[in-house]
Amino acid sequence: MDCFQIFGFAVFWLGGWCVWKSVNARRRRTALLRDPVRYSGTVIRLEDISSEGDVGPTMYVPVVKYRVGGHDYEARLTPTRDDIAFRVGKKAEVMFERGNPANVTDKAKLTWDVNVALTASLALFLIGAVLFCGSLPWAGTKVEVTWAGSPAAKK
Repeated sequence: MDCFQIFGFAVFWLGGWCVWKSVNARRRRTALLRDPVRYSGTVIRLEDISSEGDVGPTMYVPVVKYRVGGHDYEARLTPTRDDIAFRVGKKAEVMFERGNPANVTDKAKLTWDVNVALTASLALFLIGAVLFCGSLPWAGTKVEVTWAGSPAAKK
């Protein structure tokens, strides 16, 4: 096995694992969106998630408290720069899976992040497959790597 095969196999394996995780996340998100329950909660705090060295606007994570069936729940929503729309005490809409109020999301987190992750992991998987399979002898495109000073480089 040469270095391209090892690298290709590692990228192939990593891409496969990422595809598996992305498909599971997409399945959970699809269950959430199949029959969501929309609820109104109250913003109880804004968590500042900006780093000390950050230049630019401050990022906040609104934390919303809502009550379902006699139980109180808290949910962290999508990070935002808009601290006015999510002032403490204001109402904010959350959505959760019917029968599972802890599996919550907000409108901004619906599907784009899972789709991007799935697309990127599929690309990683395919690149790994091409690197691994393309450098096998039976593929007809054996990739030769020679290092300066090696006997093959002196030919």
